[in-house]
Amino acid sequence: MIIKSLYINKFGAISGKTINFNDSINVICSDNETGKSTIAEFIKIMLYGIPTRGVKNIRGNERVKYMPWGENKMGGEMTVIAGDTEYTIIRSFGKRKSEDAVTVINSLTGETEKELSTEAPGEKLLGVGREGFEKTLYIKQLSSRIEPDKEDEILNKLINLAQSGDEETSFQRAVSILDAAAKELSGSRPKGKMLILQDEITNLLEKRSKAESMQMLVSDLSVKLKRLTAEKARLEAYSPDRTYLEKLKKEYSDALVKQTRQNKKHAEMLGRKIFLSKIMLFALVLCFAASLVLVYFKPFFSFPFFILAAIFSVLLYKVKSSKTQCENTDIAGAVLKKVENEETRINTEIKQNTSSIIELTRQISDIQNQIENMDMPSVGQIDEMIARCKEKYNYYGQCLNDINLAKSCLQQAFEELQKSFGKRLNEETSKIIKEITGGKYVDVLVDNEYNMQVRKADTNELVDAQYLSNGTYDQIYFALRLGIVHMLFDNVPIILDEAFVQYDDNRLRAVMEYIKNKENRQILLFSCHKREKSYIN
Repeated sequence: MIIKSLYINKFGAISGKTINFNDSINVICSDNETGKSTIAEFIKIMLYGIPTRGVKNIRGNERVKYMPWGENKMGGEMTVIAGDTEYTIIRSFGKRKSEDAVTVINSLTGETEKELSTEAPGEKLLGVGREGFEKTLYIKQLSSRIEPDKEDEILNKLINLAQSGDEETSFQRAVSILDAAAKELSGSRPKGKMLILQDEITNLLEKRSKAESMQMLVSDLSVKLKRLTAEKARLEAYSPDRTYLEKLKKEYSDALVKQTRQNKKHAEMLGRKIFLSKIMLFALVLCFAASLVLVYFKPFFSFPFFILAAIFSVLLYKVKSSKTQCENTDIAGAVLKKVENEETRINTEIKQNTSSIIELTRQISDIQNQIENMDMPSVGQIDEMIARCKEKYNYYGQCLNDINLAKSCLQQAFEELQKSFGKRLNEETSKIIKEITGGKYVDVLVDNEYNMQVRKADTNELVDAQYLSNGTYDQIYFALRLGIVHMLFDNVPIILDEAFVQYDDNRLRAVMEYIKNKENRQILLFSCHKREKSYIN
């Protein structure tokens, strides 16, 4: 990729400025605080946008730092050539992320390139992210030192390049995929599949205990239901014993007939007795009256009549007495009372039986509803579910073991690859440091955290770069950056923003000669000194 031109509409203190670049070395030389670093930052932000992470201080917050005073928008255009195609990146930035806009247009066709019109078109145009760009292609004042981070994109690219010749084949991605798979199985936040299965098995065991208790309850209820149903059937089939009642009714019928006959006979006897009583009474009165009359007229003749009167009195008394002895008793009434009592007893039994049937029906219905509402799998079904969960858990455990084994193998391979890419990077960096130091330092050793040791040519001694002067220290890490660029990038620009401020004239001459003669790529060099330009020309 080559940066062809910039148009800065509004950005920092720059407004309405157009800058054109050639495809080799471009030296932008001007005094301090005239916008050189602002132009370099403009290029970076056009390629990668403004990060959303919050920064409290103004110097670290690019959105606040470069927003022109009193304005709500900033941005511009950048034209680049990638491959055989020319693109124009048009971006605007507001005070908030939601107000940002980016469009990448194919300069030849005028069509919008949707694949590039993203937050970071530089990732596709340069093949590296923002942090990787800052570690390699963007070298600022007093910042040649490369610091490793947790997701070191450059280190990953070097490892992948050493592994397969393809910097996009990511060992770290493979490890992260394995870690994600392991987390999916055994992670705690959020819970992995194995922990979820453990919880499910625990819940199923609790359900199984409840199911056993409910199964025993259902068994007891079923026994009770069977007993109540049998009792209800027995009561429904109940028929009261009316034999004794029928016998009493027959006795009552016979008693009525007998009593009717007795009453008739009694009435006849009573009639005769009344008739005799009347005759006796009449004879008694007649004899008594005759005796009274004869007492006055013929006393001697009155005596027989007195005797007769006495006889009739005795006979009348006997007739009266016989009448009382012939009174009939109420035999049918006594039997009827027994009939009524028996009917009352039978009706009471029928009512009690009906009430019992109703109560049994209610109890049976309650038990049936209780059984129906026990909506829970059987113990056997739960055991099957537990067995399936344990089978899955064991399968996931085996998968986790396989993942850990694969990760261990990858880690061993990674360590071997570190040695491989380290050797290549050491060789590339050593060639560069030997050139730009005039052979004073010949070998460089770089570890995976970008710490460096250099070998002095005169003493053959390895020295930690941190013990060297600032100028030498910058030279060594500049060589490391170029070594990484040579390994990872073909035709991409390098931005140097006051990168050589600590170089003396001899060091600067050497590095500029190297850039001029060995770096066949676009260089954008921003400096407040004219010496860089003089060495290039």
